[in-house]
Amino acid sequence: MPKTMLVVALILAVAMAVPAFAGDCVDMPTGNMVSAKHIELNYIYWDLDGPPGPENASIVEGFVGVTDWLELDGIYADVQGDDTYFKLNAYAKLMPETAELPSLIVGATNVTREDWVGGDDRVSPFILGAYNIHVPEGAPRLNDPLVRVHAAWGAAYHDGVFGGFQAKVHPNLGFAIYNYQQEPSYMVTGNGDNFELTVGYKNGSAFYRGGLFLNW
Repeated sequence: MPKTMLVVALILAVAMAVPAFAGDCVDMPTGNMVSAKHIELNYIYWDLDGPPGPENASIVEGFVGVTDWLELDGIYADVQGDDTYFKLNAYAKLMPETAELPSLIVGATNVTREDWVGGDDRVSPFILGAYNIHVPEGAPRLNDPLVRVHAAWGAAYHDGVFGGFQAKVHPNLGFAIYNYQQEPSYMVTGNGDNFELTVGYKNGSAFYRGGLFLNW
């Protein structure tokens, strides 16, 4: 697969914010929708394996909570030696997550049919659910973590079943393992009150991410 196609693998940018989880992952939809009137901004640097392919990629993300049930995402990717790309995604929460039941979310990526990495301009619908399968009695810690799972199916670009899990092992430290388009990702995230930093690994390449959380 061409190196430029691997930009889609920046599901690496899993977002784990205070006090639990917020935001989403590039291209891979998750159940971590941004709350109403909240914004998440991320910058990701991906250190690729090129040459002969690209040596790096820079990605800027913006997640906007329009209402409690609607989120819009904008993603801009600048692939070194290749081109720049943009796509717009939309999420709609049909059922909120409760203590007994997972959330139910539907949506689509690339709703404006832009040319994404590899020339893929398809609108790609998905359906997913997310659920905290273990909630600690107090603050999350290594022997009593907060554990969250995501399970989804998507057509077109999503290529079928995908998902994974996140865990908080400290109020300011977590990790995640995800699988999207049959490719796993691994990451560790640390956070403060309104920011987070992530280091991860995908398909032989490391990535580094910084995120900022704002209200409007």
